[in-house]
Parts: sequence; C-alpha cells; structure tokens
Amino acid sequence: MRNKRMVLVTMKRQVLLFLPVLCLSYVLGQVSYSIPEEMVKGSVVGSIAHDLGLDLKRLKSGKARVYTGGSVEYIGLNKERGVLLVHERIDREALCGETTPCALHFQLILENPMELFRVTVEITDINDNTPNFTNTEKRFEISESAVIGSKFILEKAVDSDIGRNGLQQYTLTPTDHFVLKLENQADGSKKVEMVLQKPLDREKQEFMSLNVLKSASQPLLALNLYWRKPSMLTLVLMVSKATRLNQQTTSH
Repeated sequence: MRNKRMVLVTMKRQVLLFLPVLCLSYVLGQVSYSIPEEMVKGSVVGSIAHDLGLDLKRLKSGKARVYTGGSVEYIGLNKERGVLLVHERIDREALCGETTPCALHFQLILENPMELFRVTVEITDINDNTPNFTNTEKRFEISESAVIGSKFILEKAVDSDIGRNGLQQYTLTPTDHFVLKLENQADGSKKVEMVLQKPLDREKQEFMSLNVLKSASQPLLALNLYWRKPSMLTLVLMVSKATRLNQQTTSH
C-alpha cells in the first residue's frame, strides 16, 4: 500500500482540513509510540521519518504537519530532524481520567502528492499524584469497654494514579490496639476498617498517636486518640502531610 498515492492537481488550503475524514481509505501507513506523562517540552517522542520510511527532504517539500482535528497539539513535528517532539505538557489524569489505555491520535499530512499517516501515542502513567483524603478530620468516640473486634470504618484515600502506581494498600502503625482490615470493593477500591484487637485502658495509656500509611510507607493520615470523657476515647483523624507528622498537636 506504500506505492499507492493520491495526486491532487488543485486544492484550496482549507479543504485539506477535511481530508483526514474524507480520505481514510488513502492512509498510507501508521505508527505507534509510547511515552510517560509529564515529559519535558521538547522531549523526543520518536523518529517518525525513519519509522515511516520518509526522507527529510520529502518532509520539507511536502510541507509535513501534524493534524489533530482541532484538539490541543500535545505532539509537534520537527521537519529538520524528522522527529516528533512533546509540544505541550501532558497530564494523563487530566487527559483521560481513569480510562486506560490513554492515547493521543492524530495524523501526519504531506502535500504534492498528498499522503496521510496515522499516529498513535500512548501516554503511560507515572506515580505523580499523592493519595489524599477528602475530609480533613473525622471523629470517633470509642468506649473503654469496647469489645475486641469492634470495627471503625475509615475514609478511603483518593489516588488519581492508576494500576501499580495507584494506592495499593494501607498500613497502620503502631498496631498495639488496632489493626487495619482491607476489603476489595466492586469498583476496584478498598474498604478500610480499623479493628480493635486489644482492650483500651485509660489508666495505662491516656493518649495514642497512630499513622495510616500507604504501601510505599508514605504517611497519609495522622490519628490522635485521647480521653475526653471518663470512659470514652475520642479518635480524631487528621489529614497530615509527611512534614507535619512530627508536629502533631492535640487539645485535651
């Protein structure tokens, strides 16, 4: 199909905008690339001239250009080098959300004679988002007489990253009185419960400070537990950044 060409004697420039739609049957080839999101502007995506078997002189004489159909031109063409370059910052989450795979689709167009090539650039996810909690604070009141096995549902953290870069698990530290129980949900998320595994005794311990961490041991949530009533333990969950975990404050 490489030797099949479409020659147009006369054509107004604006008509060229419709060629990707009207002349799909004349697409001469296609090429695919895969790059991580957040690449620096000017980064090389691929040597498209080499991959499509095009001469650099042909790119110049054919006024080669990228056609995106009106969407943002994230990928640009350097005709002198015959390469595709990152033209705009690409945020996979902003571009595709949770949809996977995430890809950009556009065409490379040349004139005299007219040639069209389909180009697909898959955008892979990097771990560039920190899991976070929607609410800044949540309070529980736990009786000193609470039985072993009592469960307290914690808010799920939200992570915009997907797959292996997404939030995989939670860890509670220390685990003297409570452990975390995770339960997979139908939507792929995890239900997080804190389970009492050792009786609470105000006389032995008036204050507890716990941390909920993700699998990479990055602090997510600081839990401050203190006695407010004679036999009731108030559990306060406060969203904290890693730099603030050593500066926890509580009011009795």
